[in-house]
Amino acid sequence: MKKTALHFGGGALGRGLTVPFLEEAGYEVVIADIDRELVEALNKERGYPLVQTDKKDKQKWIPIKKAVLFDAEDPELREALTQVEVITTSVRKENLRYVADLLDQLLSPEDRKLVLCAENVENSGTYFKQLMEHNTDNKGENLLIPDTVVDRVCSSQWPDSLEILSEEFGEFGFDQSIYPHSLGPIEAKKDLERAFVRKRLLVNTFSDASCFLGMAKGKKYLYEAVTDEETQRELTPYFGAFEKILVQKYQYTPEEVADWKKLYHKRLANPEILRDIKTVARGLWEKLKPEERFLLPITELYKMHEDIEPALTALLHMIRESCQEDTETMKKHLKETWCVNETGETIYRTAVKILEA
Repeated sequence: MKKTALHFGGGALGRGLTVPFLEEAGYEVVIADIDRELVEALNKERGYPLVQTDKKDKQKWIPIKKAVLFDAEDPELREALTQVEVITTSVRKENLRYVADLLDQLLSPEDRKLVLCAENVENSGTYFKQLMEHNTDNKGENLLIPDTVVDRVCSSQWPDSLEILSEEFGEFGFDQSIYPHSLGPIEAKKDLERAFVRKRLLVNTFSDASCFLGMAKGKKYLYEAVTDEETQRELTPYFGAFEKILVQKYQYTPEEVADWKKLYHKRLANPEILRDIKTVARGLWEKLKPEERFLLPITELYKMHEDIEPALTALLHMIRESCQEDTETMKKHLKETWCVNETGETIYRTAVKILEA
């Protein structure tokens, strides 16, 4: 008899990466989502088509056990929680608190389950554990919640159809120190930080910066921004920082970085995955916070005693083109965002010098 996993989130990443990986690992999957119509459609079909656009045999059917409403009063959801040992999420960071609240309502303190937050953010497991600790009665005390790394370009066709567009490549891993055993293709990784930073720089920061600048140039889709020569040329000094960081701090070889860059660019440039550029280029000022993806390369360069001006100049160009603010307004926003510590203040002073040159 197959094991069952409960997955929260029936969107693009959930049905494009997390559910297929669970299914490949031998789990029957129960999907919980807030969209009643999606739940009904998934239950009617008992699965959905996954189109891996870069494969010869493109379409694959992903079966599910059932779909249930994301509602603490739904008896089917309550029943599923009692049966599963593995819980996964793909709901975005801002929505994880709702999952934490629901688990706090429905779990018992003695429940011991593996929770994998398949979210495209750093330290998602640590963040979710903190959410559980803020709840009552120590409901998360025995939950195993490792940090994760996830990667696959996915696009949902809902509500037009249940079809998910994706690619053959996919990465889903978790911190081996919290749970030592891989779940089929879901890999227990010895050095999760190294894998996460590589993906964060070469996929997330690269695609986000490309999309913000590409959108300012009138591009509509992710692949257009990634393949636009002007966009890429203007951001080259910024992207050049990534290899220095991966080689000097994380001990990747230049050849390894080149191979990963080639693979990632090929994937992100896939014209058959029509990822709306607006779904990538969002939350600019949030992503510019010191702990977030855009300032990370500049901060790391500074700590490595490298010249930050070329990379910072390219980043400031992207910011200016994206937000369409005058220099004084932009300086004000940068000061509010970056001047929260000594390193941020130093980077801000350099930014002011560049903007006023």
